[in-house]
Amino acid sequence: MTKSAANEDKVPTTSTSKAVPSLSSAQHLVPNRLAVIGKGMRRNNLLLPNVLDADIQRWYLWSSVQQRFNPNLQTPNAFIGWGHKKSYQRAKRAADRQQLTTLSIEDGFLRSLDSGIGSRHGLSVVVDDIGIYFDLTQSSRLEQLIVARAKEYANSDSDILNKVHARQLMTYICDKQLSKYNAVITCPSLDKLVIEENTNLKEDSV
Repeated sequence: MTKSAANEDKVPTTSTSKAVPSLSSAQHLVPNRLAVIGKGMRRNNLLLPNVLDADIQRWYLWSSVQQRFNPNLQTPNAFIGWGHKKSYQRAKRAADRQQLTTLSIEDGFLRSLDSGIGSRHGLSVVVDDIGIYFDLTQSSRLEQLIVARAKEYANSDSDILNKVHARQLMTYICDKQLSKYNAVITCPSLDKLVIEENTNLKEDSV
């Protein structure tokens, strides 16, 4: 969900759910070369590069100087920061200096099998190039998508079918007891599974 700051090297992200119609009319693209200030974002969500399907590089004060004299270093297409926290503010200042887009990243609405504190393996994120959904003092990409889709449905002959799809999706979420953290479901800790897997690999290599 980015601006057209970089029109190349982008990976499309679309809905794959069979319970709802295609979102091709609201398709957005995330650059595959991103820069982050500090190490907190990648440390707190180990799957972030996989979820975004992007290479995330650490950006330092001297990075722009290095890239100016070393053409082999790849320039990021956009900067990312968490919500509207300090990491986002720092990323925006750096992006403005490089004349690049800043994307706000937040946990997705179906994030993981545990809370953000208990697990560093978040399986979904929200990417917003306008604002962020919880900040009602300004618009957000999610708000604009909802408004645009509402207008589209209002002028569509398939309005009844769309409502049926929406009800099916809501029913599915309730039946499967899905939530942001899914904490009410008995499930293994992903952090624990990763530790056990790494331990087994070390033992097998001995």
